[in-house]
Amino acid sequence: MGKVCIVLGCRNRDSYKQPGIKFHRIPKDEGRKELWIRAINRRDPVTGKVWISCDEGARVCSVHFID
Repeated sequence: MGKVCIVLGCRNRDSYKQPGIKFHRIPKDEGRKELWIRAINRRDPVTGKVWISCDEGARVCSVHFID
């Protein structure tokens, strides 16, 4: 399976071969991971709880980062 951005509404994936877009894994460090999860702000549609990725391959594309 290719890399897919997990940010809701984002359709970027590595199979599109868009120049300049990179994919970053969610950090394993708990402090940094928490910051990323909050910034992604994704919620479970049924429970409303904050979504936390269990997938080691979860990625965020470079479009969502500030220089």
